Amino acid sequence: MSSSRRPRPAPTGHDLLTVYLNDHFAGATAGLGLARRLVKAHSGLDSGAQLTAIANEIAQDRATLAEIMKRLDVPTKRHKVIGAWLGERASRLKLNGRVSSRSPLSTLVELEAMRLGRVSQ
Repeated sequence: MSSSRRPRPAPTGHDLLTVYLNDHFAGATAGLGLARRLVKAHSGLDSGAQLTAIANEIAQDRATLAEIMKRLDVPTKRHKVIGAWLGERASRLKLNGRVSSRSPLSTLVELEAMRLGRVSQ
């Protein structure tokens, strides 16, 4: 019994770069959402200025990635960006005994997630 499917061609360097840059861009999207959430939660506190600086760095990283992708003719995979955005929003739904307010551990969990994102890059 013969199969009518042809084997996929090996990915090119541009294909692999497209995957890498889109994954990085999606991660920056999620990280920026999380950083902005932390800034909002800590506005007026000593940590607020540091968190604002981090959020600005992530925003700049994301903008730089967008420019690199444009120059290299790498299309943005919207499904990855939307998935990252939705994932970041879904991560806010925690069974922490509070429906409308932050748990005292929310900041710890969010900072840990940001640290993990930084380490993985």
